[in-house]
Amino acid sequence: MKSTLFLLTLLVFSAYGCDSDYKFEKIPGSNVSGIGEQPHWDSSTQSLYYVDVENAVLLRYNSQENKVHRCKVENVEFTSFIVPVEGKPNIFAVGCGRDINLIEWNGYSEPCTVKETIATIENLPSDLRFNHGNCDPSGRLFAGTAKYSGDVYTNTGAALYKYNNGEMEEVLSDVGIANGLIWDKSRDLFYFNDGLKYNSMVYDYDIENGEIITSSESVFTKENIEQEEDPSYMPDGVTITSEGYPITTVYKGGKLLQYNRDGEIVKEFCVPTKTTTSSAFGGEDLEDIYVTSEADGSENGGYLFKLSGSGFKGASMSSFKLEM
Repeated sequence: MKSTLFLLTLLVFSAYGCDSDYKFEKIPGSNVSGIGEQPHWDSSTQSLYYVDVENAVLLRYNSQENKVHRCKVENVEFTSFIVPVEGKPNIFAVGCGRDINLIEWNGYSEPCTVKETIATIENLPSDLRFNHGNCDPSGRLFAGTAKYSGDVYTNTGAALYKYNNGEMEEVLSDVGIANGLIWDKSRDLFYFNDGLKYNSMVYDYDIENGEIITSSESVFTKENIEQEEDPSYMPDGVTITSEGYPITTVYKGGKLLQYNRDGEIVKEFCVPTKTTTSSAFGGEDLEDIYVTSEADGSENGGYLFKLSGSGFKGASMSSFKLEM
């Protein structure tokens, strides 16, 4: 397989105008008091799971009830991501600090109980923790790290890992902030956002063996669209259309950007809050996009939003296959 590396530098996006042929709905009762992150749509229950990172809370938006349920995880400081475990109802793989825990939750009420720690990064520096996590089309779990204390916008020594039989295997090093990760199954591609480097990258991916194929060759670079003073204005979460086009959420930028495989931004969605963090396709036909956000004291900060009328349909998300 030919190895290629796509490099899209997303520094500032205000040079592009937002489209208007869509609408956002603020989901009632969905607000968090910390950082809402890592939405994961579960088609089997028509529910969107996400987390409140700094408060160690799991949330589930039941689209059929139009209601949000939540649960504080016992004896855990952070919850970075949540992914359902295939074949195990009410069991979820959750990033908790430097651990990957299996947590039992009925999706409605307390308690959220850690049943088992299935992997730990023992030598992780004390100021790093798991950040984004997701599963490839075959159900393999990947998760990256990020700095959470001190100056988080300095070189952190973070990395991207893959769960492998009770161990976290490092697959990408020299990462700044490990943000969104998603796969284009039809083209064997893996997209990965490094927030600190303001880059959205794509690698060839061996789906059969779960291997990222790296290369130093850059086939596309878009630099200095417009310099932004705020270093937190960066590519965060990412989702993907059924046709394989990524949509990146701009952290504290209030936008979703859909771009093609040449790195050209072709559509832009303005969210009713500046504190956007991540997104995922959902809904009965995967035609809605759900967007999480961070609480900042404003009217809309910290809420979950539903985007309809985007003109896109999403690819389904994979559950975690623990026994792979």
